[in-house]
Amino acid sequence: MTAQGIACILLVFFALVVYPLLGVLQSHRYPDAPGFGLPCPSTIFTFGLFLWTVRKPPVMLLIIPFLWSVVGFSASFSLGVKEDIGLLAAGLVTAAFMFTSKKISKTVV
Repeated sequence: MTAQGIACILLVFFALVVYPLLGVLQSHRYPDAPGFGLPCPSTIFTFGLFLWTVRKPPVMLLIIPFLWSVVGFSASFSLGVKEDIGLLAAGLVTAAFMFTSKKISKTVV
């Protein structure tokens, strides 16, 4: 398994399992706890899916989730949602793999 494959699994696992558990550990209870349908864990999951693709996705698809990772990271301190710190790490890891990957990009614009 490649490093990109491992990163993919870790990001998907973080979005689906670790993110909600971190919320519970911080006493975020339903309905106040951020769930999977909200932008932050969905963005981390999206980064995992980008790493899972056979062909490299167009860079244009990476822009909005990456911008949201920066916004969510900054809001994690002001809103007290510490599990959102993983957003910036997920964005940076995905960007690093996307720009250094030798996969073929089929850009349709």
